[in-house]
Amino acid sequence: MMDFTIGTMADLVGFDGLNTSIPFDLNEHNAVWKDPTYFPWGFQEYKHFDIDNTYNNSCVMPTLWQDDGTVVDIGKSSGCMQSDFDQYGDMEAFGVHPDWQRQLAKFASVQDCLREWKPEVMTKLQNFACMTTTALDIDTIRIDKATQVTVDCPILLGLECQSLRRGLGQGQLLHHGRGYRW
Repeated sequence: MMDFTIGTMADLVGFDGLNTSIPFDLNEHNAVWKDPTYFPWGFQEYKHFDIDNTYNNSCVMPTLWQDDGTVVDIGKSSGCMQSDFDQYGDMEAFGVHPDWQRQLAKFASVQDCLREWKPEVMTKLQNFACMTTTALDIDTIRIDKATQVTVDCPILLGLECQSLRRGLGQGQLLHHGRGYRW
């Protein structure tokens, strides 16, 4: 089993005032790479994912769900930044927040969140997951912080990897925290 963290990463993306927290807002915020002196380990940005503050009116928002299985009407069906990262602001790890907000926010104000619902980002994640599971002969993926990604994310990962691994063994995908298993 491999622990696969998709929804959250390091803390390299900052908003407006660089290393400050910023409230959740569906209109999004401009993002920047944080000051490189902030990072003692040396890397300063993600090599395969980019920040882009260009607004895209044709961007389609992901389908977001309530716990009871009904679709959430967030009052916005399209339009978002071109970025590979969610730029909706911060959401604390604890407290009472709707799951759909957790799926779009920077987790705990310190963990960058990929826009895994963007097709180009999902393709990169699928390639990485499939290469890793095949190369290391992993049978199961556990998605860490599964409520930080859209519900479609683990489904897309599982289906794509299954079709690529056909004949190599049956892979399974566990969606930790929601009880789904493929």
